[in-house]
Amino acid sequence: MADPHRALLWVPHKTWQVFGLSMAAGAIAGLGQSPFDFTILMFVGLAAAFFLSAQANSVRQSTLIGLGVGTGYFMVVLHWIVEPFLEDVARHG
Repeated sequence: MADPHRALLWVPHKTWQVFGLSMAAGAIAGLGQSPFDFTILMFVGLAAAFFLSAQANSVRQSTLIGLGVGTGYFMVVLHWIVEPFLEDVARHG
């Protein structure tokens, strides 16, 4: 008999699915920060990250989830630091 709690939710099992979903959860959580200010998305992203970490089967998978959440979060949050360096040097320099 299947677990009734897992019947309603899709739980990723492959490594690339887990890493991709954890990066997406981190990116969604990053949208709650300063330039975007979608506070509710921060809670949604963190809830998804906690759900993924609760479904981890091993320490390796849990580490991969943490790495994915952190990578997705910082890719969104720290983009404003990189953006000023992408100016057209020939025109503005």
